Amino acid sequence: MEVQVVVKQILPDFSYQSKKDGSMQVRHSFVGETMGQYPRTIKFDVMNEDKWVKMNLRVGVTYSVGFEIDSREWNGKWFTSLNAWKAFEAGANTPSNQQQQQQSASTASRQPVAQPQQNNSDDVPF
Repeated sequence: MEVQVVVKQILPDFSYQSKKDGSMQVRHSFVGETMGQYPRTIKFDVMNEDKWVKMNLRVGVTYSVGFEIDSREWNGKWFTSLNAWKAFEAGANTPSNQQQQQQSASTASRQPVAQPQQNNSDDVPF
């Protein structure tokens, strides 16, 4: 999934020991707010250090965030996380944005041009 948010806060890192292999893990988190008439506040987690560094998030900047939703049960209670795997500045000239712009331009050029209709009073509009 993907959503555009304005970064409101970058939260402190959370370090913990993995139950699988005992290694130390770091969870990075940030809070963003969607735009529109009814904005929503969303907390995202980033588990990979390389991805976190690559995102280079800044408070107040609008980002397009790719994420996955993960739910898990613990002691009879369910918890849901939004794990971000990419984030880039909205409107930035990224390769995927360039491809989308090129596809839109080529699709628009293939669409037929509408011919103006003559205004005859005998013509039925349906």
